[in-house]
Amino acid sequence: MPTIEDIEALKGKWISDPCWALEETEGFEEHRTELCSFRMETEKRWQLEHQTRLAKKAEELGAPGNTRLAEYIDRLEQRIVKLERPSSGA
Repeated sequence: MPTIEDIEALKGKWISDPCWALEETEGFEEHRTELCSFRMETEKRWQLEHQTRLAKKAEELGAPGNTRLAEYIDRLEQRIVKLERPSSGA
């Protein structure tokens, strides 16, 4: 039976790499409801933070409310940063 520390550690791992359904983690079946709630609340918070950031960026671009434009510009900027990084292979 997982301890509170085990559950918190699992949540931390999921936050670092949320590529699986947290509540379906083997060995934590008895905590499915808690883990599902945590996942849903966290994803909702991330979405709100993302939308808030895009709204702010739209304002900065002089296009208040145009979050589609802000998201497009944001993705282009991320691609530029990625392209400017030195490659690890020589």
